[in-house]
Amino acid sequence: MGYILSELMLIFHFSLIFSLTVLCSILYFRTRDRVIFRFFSLLAPLFLYLLVTLIYYLYGEELNLFFGSATQGLSLFSLVFISFLIPFVIYGTTSYMLSLLEIGSRERKIGTAITRICSVILFLISLFIIIYLNGSNWRGALTRGLNELFLYSSLFLILPAIVATVFLKRSSERDNRRLLTDIMISFYPMPVYFTVDILFFRNLPYKMVYLSYSIFSLMIYFYISRHFFQRYEPAPDEKPLDLNDFFREKNISEREQEIIELLIQGVSNREMGETLYISYNTVKTHVRNIYRKLDVSNKLQLLYLLRHHRD
Repeated sequence: MGYILSELMLIFHFSLIFSLTVLCSILYFRTRDRVIFRFFSLLAPLFLYLLVTLIYYLYGEELNLFFGSATQGLSLFSLVFISFLIPFVIYGTTSYMLSLLEIGSRERKIGTAITRICSVILFLISLFIIIYLNGSNWRGALTRGLNELFLYSSLFLILPAIVATVFLKRSSERDNRRLLTDIMISFYPMPVYFTVDILFFRNLPYKMVYLSYSIFSLMIYFYISRHFFQRYEPAPDEKPLDLNDFFREKNISEREQEIIELLIQGVSNREMGETLYISYNTVKTHVRNIYRKLDVSNKLQLLYLLRHHRD
């Protein structure tokens, strides 16, 4: 019963991370927003690690029967893969924390270099220990890697929480202070979760340390939602934009300006054609020309550019 419950909790955690990863990828490809990409690059390796973990615990025996003697090779590949992904998760989280600190470029470069070096060392040590302790039993090594490697590696995330505490009061931006606080709330309990896992959840699919990542991921979701709507969705009472000088600078024709006004209002291409008494294909041509002149690829990027062109 306890094992089944642990599997269900793992499925829930995987579903949460998967949903947020897909959300970040969609929003990034629609907006090319660097803040959203930062979150996507943080979530993607965690999603891939959880995918391997989920497949192993739910379908491990079936895969073993299906692949037969090739299972050892598949286990070795999976072991190397997760040994690469885990340091990448730690690196992504630490790099994200560094991006929030108000420090000079030299200090930031040093911090990034140290993070990269530590990540590479963690990868090599993890791979060596797992292989050394299990010999050529790659399936056993994979089992041990999934049960223990992520646990021990996650302890490193207490360091970003400590650094966030030190620099919290030095941060002058409200959003950065909020995000640093999120890191502290998410990862300070990590030693407690680790201890509980070692004592009670060591050989179960779901680990308590995943709870830190779930909390952090939910905080990311709330921040991204707020960030997206503030930047890319016009407020109902927003004043009309004064864009005449901007349009002249970008060589936007009067007809194209009319198209832009309708785009801002959310009018479809077909409705634009009916409003302006031009064909649907003509509207599409105007829209393509507008995107080319303003160096954007969709309406979200266009709206953001128009609202922030003075920046």
